Amino acid sequence: MTLYNIAGMIIFFLVIIIIATVVMIFQIKKHEKFGCALSVIIFAIMIIAGTMSNRPKLEISEDQTRGFLKFTIMADNGPSRSSRDLAKYVYNTAKANPHMKFISVELIMDVTSKVVDKYGNKLEGPFMMGTIREGNLDEIRLYHDGEYYASRSEDYYLHKLLALDNAQLFSKD
Repeated sequence: MTLYNIAGMIIFFLVIIIIATVVMIFQIKKHEKFGCALSVIIFAIMIIAGTMSNRPKLEISEDQTRGFLKFTIMADNGPSRSSRDLAKYVYNTAKANPHMKFISVELIMDVTSKVVDKYGNKLEGPFMMGTIREGNLDEIRLYHDGEYYASRSEDYYLHKLLALDNAQLFSKD
């Protein structure tokens, strides 16, 4: 998901929230409980949709043993934080899909206006980095939680990230 998509979603949700709030205030002044309740429901749905829209889309094979997803990494986060985020996501995906044995994560790097090439020119992304494959999901599921797994596997994912294309675009940690 690019920064433009995120900005567009934020603006869209703000407009919907403002409209729902105005409708709710108008309904409260008229003492109409149905309209007020409807406004609260619309507001709640928009919050839920907003939180779910940033999640990477997981595709699972028919036999439910292989998963494929695209995961966006922000260049400004640096390689260490990005490797921890990736480790947590792999853990959470493995934990939520107990039949899955293998996951393939296609990594995309999104950049901000701060990222420049070696000549000082601003870069516009997103950039494909490559794919990381993880086939040991049964062992990953044994960890207590995603935070613990991320702390134990940060170096593993860091080396994998730095070996991919466009890794030089990471900001320094």
